Amino acid sequence: MNEILATYSLEIIKAVVLAIFAIIGVYAAKLQTKYIDTDTKRKIAATTVAYIEQVYKDLHGDEKLARALVVAASMLSQKGIKTTDEELKVLLEAAVKEMNDKFKKETAAAQSALEETHNTGFTVKPASE
Repeated sequence: MNEILATYSLEIIKAVVLAIFAIIGVYAAKLQTKYIDTDTKRKIAATTVAYIEQVYKDLHGDEKLARALVVAASMLSQKGIKTTDEELKVLLEAAVKEMNDKFKKETAAAQSALEETHNTGFTVKPASE
């Protein structure tokens, strides 16, 4: 028995180490795919929101959301990424909030700059005068 262990112990250790690395590799690949899919879902949601806001200005509320769900689901399906309607709705709503927050921040910055210009005492005269 000791002879068998001595002869094959290195081979057994190699096999065990190889099995451990294979398991780690499979797990790492799943994590990477999950991360890439999640990132892609967020990007598609943001792109869809911008698209819907630009193209469907006459739609509002639930109509706009319904159209966005169809567009985003189609884009994800083309990439082979699976998602639930609920997850997609959450991603789209988060993208809308992010877009609105960005718009509010930019509007506030523009308003602040305008107030600064106004407070300097300089006035802009029309070109016709």
